[in-house]
This record gives sequence, C-alpha cells and structure tokens, in this order.
Amino acid sequence: MSHTRWNSVKECFLAAIEQPEHQRDSFLRHACGDDAQLLGEVESLIRSHEVSDAFLSDPMALLDDRASLEGHQIGPYRLVREIGRGGMGMVYLATRIDDEYTRHVAIKVMAGSAFGESMRRRFRNERQILARLEHPNIARLFDGGTTRDGSPYLVMEYVEGKPIDQHCEALPLADRIHLFRSVCTAVQYAHRHLVIHRDLKPANILIDAFGAPKLLDFGIAKLLDASEEAELRTATDLRLMTPAYASPEQMRGLPITTASDVYSLGVVLYELLTGKRPYDLTAGLTPEAVRVVCEVNPEKPSSVVRRGNNAGRSRRAVRSIWQTVPDLPPGDLDRIVMKALQKDPQARYESVERLADDLERYLDGRPVLARQPTLRYRAVKFVRRNKAGVAAAAVVVATLIGSTIFSAHQASIAEVERRRAEEHAAVAKARYEEVRALSHSLIFDVHDALQTLPGSLTVRQSITQKGLQHLDSLARQVGNDPELASELAVAYQKLGTITFGVDGAERSHRKAVAMNQSLVRDYPNVARYRENLATSLSGLANALKLKGDHPGELASCMRAAAIATALGADDPSNLRYRELLKGIYDDLGGAQSAVGRSADGIKSRRRALACARSLATDRPGNADDRRGIVISLHLLSTLLIDGGRLDEAHANYREALAIMEPMAASAPANNHYRRDLWYLHRSLGTVLSMQGQHASGLEHLRTALALKERLIADDPSDGGHRRGLAITHMGIGDALVRSGKPREAALSYFQSISIGEPLLLDDPANQETYDDLRDEFARLFEVLPTRAEREAVAQRERLLYAKVLDRDPGNEKAMRAMRESK
Repeated sequence: MSHTRWNSVKECFLAAIEQPEHQRDSFLRHACGDDAQLLGEVESLIRSHEVSDAFLSDPMALLDDRASLEGHQIGPYRLVREIGRGGMGMVYLATRIDDEYTRHVAIKVMAGSAFGESMRRRFRNERQILARLEHPNIARLFDGGTTRDGSPYLVMEYVEGKPIDQHCEALPLADRIHLFRSVCTAVQYAHRHLVIHRDLKPANILIDAFGAPKLLDFGIAKLLDASEEAELRTATDLRLMTPAYASPEQMRGLPITTASDVYSLGVVLYELLTGKRPYDLTAGLTPEAVRVVCEVNPEKPSSVVRRGNNAGRSRRAVRSIWQTVPDLPPGDLDRIVMKALQKDPQARYESVERLADDLERYLDGRPVLARQPTLRYRAVKFVRRNKAGVAAAAVVVATLIGSTIFSAHQASIAEVERRRAEEHAAVAKARYEEVRALSHSLIFDVHDALQTLPGSLTVRQSITQKGLQHLDSLARQVGNDPELASELAVAYQKLGTITFGVDGAERSHRKAVAMNQSLVRDYPNVARYRENLATSLSGLANALKLKGDHPGELASCMRAAAIATALGADDPSNLRYRELLKGIYDDLGGAQSAVGRSADGIKSRRRALACARSLATDRPGNADDRRGIVISLHLLSTLLIDGGRLDEAHANYREALAIMEPMAASAPANNHYRRDLWYLHRSLGTVLSMQGQHASGLEHLRTALALKERLIADDPSDGGHRRGLAITHMGIGDALVRSGKPREAALSYFQSISIGEPLLLDDPANQETYDDLRDEFARLFEVLPTRAEREAVAQRERLLYAKVLDRDPGNEKAMRAMRESK
C-alpha cells in the first residue's frame, strides 16, 4: 500500500470511528463511494479496532480463560462473591465457616491451568513479599496454599473502604496532603524492606472506616534482594501494570527501581489535588500512550484547578480545596508534584521519604527541596515564618548593604584598571594553549577513562562535544595546524561512535574521514594520520551498516583494511597496527555477509580471531587482548549460526564465557565486560535452544535479560541498551516457541515490540530497528491464536509506520515497511 493510499484509508477510518455505531455504515458508503477496495480496507481496520483496544492494552488477555469460583470452599473459607479481577488472578470476599472464629477475608486465587511457570513464580513472589511486610497501612497476609485443582491462593486482610481519591473528595487540601503522607510512609516501609510496589493507584489504596490508608495488591511488586536474582530475570517479562499510573520506564519496558513508585505516587497526588490524572490514557497501553507518558509534560496542577474542568465537579468546588490553606502559595505544590513526575528517574525525588518530607515542608511554610533555593525565595519563606524581628533587623541590614556596595564598587574599578594594563598578546597565547590542552584532555584522557563506567554515555557525549567545539573554534582562528586538525578529526570520530541517531553519527564520521584524508594527502609519510584514516573509515562503515547501506559499508571496510594491511607491512613489529587490522577484519566479515558473501565473511572473521590470539600471545596478561578474543569468537559465531554450524558456535561461546566470566568478576563495574556477558549469554541461550536444549537455553537468555536490565538501569539514555533489551525479549520468545509455548512467547514478542516502537520514532533512519520490528511483528503474528488478534497486531504495525511518515513524509524505509506489512 502506498503512502498516499494509506493516508486515504487512515483518514476515512479515523472519521468513521468517530461516528455513532448505528450511523457508521451509511457514513462509510457515502465516504468511500464506488471505491470498494477502500471500503474493504476501512471495514477491516474497524473490525480490528473493536478487538485491538482490549488486546493491545492488556496482553494478559491472551491467557485469560478464568471462570468465577463464587460459592466454592477453600480450606475453612467459603467464597462469597468476586470483588476484583486482574492479571494475577481473581479476588473474592470470603468468610470463615468453621467454629474457630468469624472473620471476613479477601482471597486471591490464581487459575491453575491458565498460566505458565513464570506467572506461578509471580504469585509465589507476592506471597513472599506480603509475608515480610508488617505495617499498619499495608493489608496483611494471613495464609496461603494450593487448592485441590492446583490453583495457588492467598488469604489476606479484607479492607472495607473507599479508594483514596473518592475518600478525599470532601477533604480540604491540608488533610489530603496529610493522608497522602501516610501512604508515603507505607510505601517507604516497603522500600526499606526491598520491595517495589509497581502498581500504585487509588484503587490499590483504600481508606478504612477509621480514616487510615491501606495499601493493597502487591501482585506485580518486585523484590530487590540479591538472593532474588532468578526473579529479577523475569522482572519485565510481563508488563502487568496500569498505564495511567505507570512511570515512563515502565511504559518503555525498562528496568524498574524505587523511582517508579515515586512517579506513580506523583500521579496519585496530582489526582488528589486536581480531580484528574496528568494524562488521558483511556485507550490503554498503546504506542500513543507510551509517547505521551515518555515525552509530554503534564499541565501544572494549579493550572488545572484554575480552569476547573474536572469531571463531576464545579469550578468553585475544585478551587475551594486550594483555598483552605491561604498562606501557602500553589507554586511550591506544583513544583513538588512536577518533580515527582519527572521523565528521568534520576531527576525525581531520590526516595518516597524525600517526597513526604517536602510535603511536610510545604505545610510548615518552609522552603521546599523541589524549588531552586534562591536567596530571595528563602528570604520570603523566612519572613513568613519569623515576622516579629524582621523589621528591627532591616535598619542594620540596610547599613551593612550600603557599606558593602561602596567597597565592591571601589574594588571593581581597581580590577578593571589592572586588566587594562595586561599584555593582550600574552593573554591570547596563553589562553590558546590552555584551551587546546583542556580540550585534548577532555576528548582523549577523560573520555577514555570514563568509557567503561556504568551510566557514562551522556557525560562522554557532553565532554566530547564541548572539547570538539573548542578545538573547532581554535582551528578557525589559527588556520593550517596539522596536529590540531588531527585532534579535531579524532574528536569527530569519537563523537560519531557515541552518538545515538544514525544520521548524526554518519555526519560526524564523514567529517572525520574527510579531515584525515586531507592530512594523509598533505603528509603521506606520517603513519599516524594513515592509522587515524583507517579508524575513521571503520567508524563510517558501522554508521552505514545501521542505515542499511551495506555496499557503502563494505567499501569503507575494504579501504580501511587496505590501509591497515599496508601499515602492518611497513612496521610488522607494531602491535597497534595488528590490533587495528583485527577490528577491521571483524567489521569486514559482517559487511561481506550482509551483501551475500557469507563464506568470505567467515574467512575475514577467522582472520580477526587469529590476530586476536596472536596479540594475546605477544602481550600476555593484557586484558584488552583477552577481551579481543571474546569479541572475535562471538562475531565469528554469529555467522556460523546463520550457516547452521551450531556445534562450532556452541564451543566458541563456551570458550568466550570461560575467558570473560573471571574478567567480569574481577571488575564488576566495567561496562564493557558487563555488555560482553550479556551478548554471550544471549547468544549461547539461542544456540542451546536451537539444539533442542530448551531449559538450559532459556536459563542463559534470562540471565542475559537480567544483565541488560541492570545496564539500562545504570544508563537509561543509551539507546543501544534498549535495543539489546528488545532483541533479548525476542530471543526468549523464539526459545519459547521452540519449546512448544506459543502463548508465553506472544508476551515476550509483545514486550519486544513495545520497547522497539519508541526507538524507531526516536531514530527513524535506523535500518536495524526496522529489521528488528519487522521480525518481532512477524513472530507475534504467527503465534497469535485468533484472526482478530492477528488483525490487531497488523493494524498496530501499520499505524507505527504511518506515525513515522507523519513526522517524515519522505522516509523510504517506513514506506517500504508499510508496503511489506501484513
């Protein structure tokens, strides 16, 4: 389907779903006229739309075949009526029927036949979590066990009360905040006991008859103990959450920390203060919902109150709750809420306790931490709290200010005269040398020292850009300075390597190649300039690979290989040239394979492995050389897998892990080693699964998932880590399909797609992301059991590419993907 044709279908579809259902047929006949194909496409989308909301917003619907158990008996309890139903099971009001004592309880039952082992682990996890929590504001666990038909169940405290948002409707502002702080106390208690709730919302915060909050439903909570590593490996397998209250990292399927609970509490507080949520997400977990939560800043609570458009309330009633504490300006409260709702977890309050403390500061009239602590702001707060002695001190302060101003003025005059007396030429020369030295240090020394540290990507990008700006400015001032030009070329090459966004990376690498080519042309006998040219060509090849330009990638690799080979022939004893050639052979093998020359690709990567082994022999004890063997073993094995040579690939990965595991154990903070462990476990898990060793394969894949989640938690800004998380989920889905579990596989594919969609929208030129998503959608399509679900997935894929084209109408990749979609 062409882009123009898709626009016609989309516009007609969007208009049709706005029509009342009984008028929709007549509208379509009029809108489509004689175009029967258009009518058929739109009707197909409408049918998909009618089933897609439920499916796309709740992937657990794939597994939901539960029936009510009202009237049944579990142990000494009879189930009276169903009072709740969610992703983890059904909840019943139950009463004890033996002669011991009378008690009403809530019993959560998981249907034994509905879920796989991962869901059973989550149910056991909830029991373990509740057993460790004893707090007056957290609903207690009384008992648990398994029914006769194998269904796990939990017996919990039954809380009869209203959700916190309903309870607060009649409360003044200060009382709402005090009540909310009690909720914070319970959540902070859970955090201290290493538990993250992950589904905080008014429905899970009930207010009992005594006005005390009770925190419910730890069904998707997460344990943070090191002893729970097995559970953490599935921490994002299933996105069981409520999108309207979920944090950006939850919506994107990233690892969850206590900062996610801070965000959800911010949403609840926003709703208690305004009567509405920050975002209208009635459609559930859709790509648009992910975009809104992750990219759009909500309106300030005070602005919402001033507009007074809250459903079910008059403008006067909503505004009155803010007027009950007239001395407290709403600006501080806005800042508290908006800090809790920051997109970046690190920009939020560092703990729930800090959020509660800031609310207490607000109520006490003290400066809040969410506001920039300017002198004027603190002074205003001080005056409001201490009006009595301020007037008397004013005269003294005025006198001191007057004398200080006079002294400062005299000092300023003297400083100006001193500066005028300095020699301008000497200052300019010194400044040039200092700026150049600093820029060189930033780009070469500081950047390289930081690159193995977790979470350093954003800092390295900033350091490199600032250093490059200074060098660029100096180059324009001084003209022909080859050493400065060389430093500038290397800076562009480094920036291209760490830039997220294919177009930007390609531009930086092309600048580096052009500058190095000029240097080699002008100074052909300087080996270092030729070496830098080979390195920059290799960087350009990687950028072209991401764009899908494999002929361009291969050409750059061939040029780089020719230069590196010549350098090695001129100086065979120079191990740095051999190291350069090793890396280029690795890249060349991938480029050859991408254009259909698989045999040549394997030969090139065997050469790279031989270089790596010889380097390790010549430099015994060198950790970089041992890591070079690991990288080459992995890259060679990816081509061996494509050729069906699984046994050799299996042996290679075992050897690589034997090298890397002790290295990573000796340097647990080394980001390179942690990333290497991720791809080794992921790849070995895939090979084992393909060889029929399903349990062992899934174990390695889930280890890889846990490793990647921790890498993302340390550096959420790294798009490469998010792509790695998505393809790990896809690998788990593939392994589940091979082991005969297509329903569980569908959930992994869904997760992979949900991570990949925002990556594509962030960088629509990245061909690898398109390829990933095409594979993920195709796999999900194949395992879905019903036509309606498959149509919903096809609709989602088309809408994703349409969104790319809305932003970039000339995007050929999106046009091609839409034409090839289901």
